Amino acid sequence: MSNFLQINGRRIHYVETGPKNAPAVVLLHGQSGFWYDWSEVAPGLAKNYRVVAIDHPGFGDSDWDPSYKTYLVEGFAKEMEEVTKQLSLDRFVLVGHSFGGRIGLAYACSHPKQLRAVVLADSSPDVDPAGSLEARKYLASIPAEFETFEQAMEFFHKHYPNFTSNSLRERLLNYLTQLPSGSYRVKRDPAIGAKYSLILQGKAQAPEPDWGSLRNLTCPVLLLRGTNSELVTIGIENQMRQVNPNMETIEITNAGHLVATEQPEQVLKALLNYLRRLPA
Repeated sequence: MSNFLQINGRRIHYVETGPKNAPAVVLLHGQSGFWYDWSEVAPGLAKNYRVVAIDHPGFGDSDWDPSYKTYLVEGFAKEMEEVTKQLSLDRFVLVGHSFGGRIGLAYACSHPKQLRAVVLADSSPDVDPAGSLEARKYLASIPAEFETFEQAMEFFHKHYPNFTSNSLRERLLNYLTQLPSGSYRVKRDPAIGAKYSLILQGKAQAPEPDWGSLRNLTCPVLLLRGTNSELVTIGIENQMRQVNPNMETIEITNAGHLVATEQPEQVLKALLNYLRRLPA
């Protein structure tokens, strides 16, 4: 069910499914997505868990932040404090894809007693430099508006070649909003893409990797790594294991960075098996 919270004068959108009294799982998306990234995983989890998928400020159906202060890991993690308070989430598992995983690590380190575990869905404190460059180019290249829906289909198909036309169309029907002019806009604050343009131009600095958040983590941590990921490569996984030797890894085969959208059945199976093994 789609809902909104009021936090700092802004609406934060979330989708909740599953029994209210069941153990909770919170799903966080990355910089290129929104709650819908989990749409094929959440129903399977909701059979036995209370599932909350959040749109970060500036993304999806959540309000934009005119100050831009929440558009950093620390800002999103701080916002999570109010989200969990309003939703009465006392003990839960936090699952974060990409940038959402970094938010999860930051939140877990500042709220160690609240987290049962952190699951990093192709996420790490740092990523492969070549893959990172390509990701920034993509995020910076998303047009402010598309004249037609088919123009948007053509653009995103180049970046999501593994999606069928039907699955991409369904995603974009949720990811785009039609403006009064008839054109379409991605549900994301343009300032987020502009930041990546500035980084590529050398006019802004990318955030420093926070390896301390993984090193200082006291709860269990699981990495779901796409075997074809250009961001969380084998080399990055090895770095993560050196920093936190207790980290578990499950490989999601035939998946790139978008593990939950490319291989939702594998991700769901991995999560269910992991959740069953966690202590209460």
